[in-house]
Amino acid sequence: MAMDKHELNEYYGEPNIFQSKTWLEFQKSLGKKVWRLQTKEFTFLAVKNHLIFGKSYLYVPRGPIVHLPLGPEAFKVLSKELKEIAKKENIVFVRIEPPSTVPKVAKLIKKSGFSKATSRSPLSRQISPEHTLLLDLTLSEEKILSRMKQKGRYNIRVAEKHGVEVKESTNPKDIEIFLGLLSELEGRGQYSGHNPRHYEKMFQTLVKEGVGKLFIAYFEDRPINAIIVSYYGKVATYLHGASSSQNREVMAPYLTQWAAIKDAKKRDIHIYDFWGIAPEGATNHEWKGITDFKLRFGGEPISTIGAFDKPFQRIWYGFFKLANWFKKLGR
Repeated sequence: MAMDKHELNEYYGEPNIFQSKTWLEFQKSLGKKVWRLQTKEFTFLAVKNHLIFGKSYLYVPRGPIVHLPLGPEAFKVLSKELKEIAKKENIVFVRIEPPSTVPKVAKLIKKSGFSKATSRSPLSRQISPEHTLLLDLTLSEEKILSRMKQKGRYNIRVAEKHGVEVKESTNPKDIEIFLGLLSELEGRGQYSGHNPRHYEKMFQTLVKEGVGKLFIAYFEDRPINAIIVSYYGKVATYLHGASSSQNREVMAPYLTQWAAIKDAKKRDIHIYDFWGIAPEGATNHEWKGITDFKLRFGGEPISTIGAFDKPFQRIWYGFFKLANWFKKLGR
C-alpha cells in the first residue's frame, strides 16, 4: 500500500543523514568545528562556519530534529544550548533548518527568539532546500514506473536502447569521475558549488561509514553522468549529480536515477529523496530545469517550515544583513 502525504511528512521529520554522526565526521574532515547534542526533546548537529572580519555563524543542517510529542520547552532548551556555544565561540547568529512540515513547530521556534530567514537575512537563501520531492519506495517497481510521467518512463527506455550502462561504486578514487563531469558543468556556467575537496571528503566519509554510493552512467565506455546517493534509516538521498555536455540525446541521467532507485529498494529503503525542487508555480526559478527532470519520476512534493535565524550579536547581524543587501545590488 502506498504511503500518503501525512506518512511521508512523518518520515521526513525523523533523524536524517545531515544530523548524523556520519555528517559530523564529514564536517570534521573539512577542518570545521562541530557540536552534536541529543536530549529527550531534540537532536542537533551544529557546524561553525566563517564569515568575514573573523566572525562566524552556527549552522544546523536539516535540523534540529524535534522528538515527538513536542513539549513547549523544547526550543527554549535548544536556545540555551546554542547560546552557550555562541558565547564561547564568538558567534554572530545561528541558522537552523528544521525538516518539520508542521506549522506548530514554526510557532514554537518563533516564540523562542528565532525569526524566519528571508532574502534580507545575512544568508539570503536557505542552505538546504525548503522544497523537495519524495518517492515512495514501498511500491513495486512496476507501480513506481506506472506513476512516473510518460516522459520519465520513455527516457529510461531511450537510455536502455542506446546501451547506456550504469555502474555502482564505493571506491573513493572514483569521485574523480564525478569531479571531471562537474568541471564540465562549471565550465558551461551551469553550476557553481563546493570545491573539489568538499565532494572528496564527503564521499570518503559516506563510503567509510557504509552509507553512500556513486552511480556512474557510461555510454560507449565513457562516463557521461554520475550521482552521489546517501542512505540513512529508511531514506535514500540524491545528494549531488553531474553530467557531460556530450551525448545528451541518450538520456543517461534518467537511467542513473532509475538504477539508484532500484538499488535503494533492494536495501529496503522506504523513501527516495530527490533533495530539492523549485517552489510550486515558480516558473522562472533557477531550479526550473532540474525540477522538471525530477518531477518526471513521480513522487510527492514536500515543503518544510523553512529556515530560521537567532542573532546573538545584533549589531554584527545587522551589518551582515546590510552587506548581503549591497551584494545583491551589485549583481
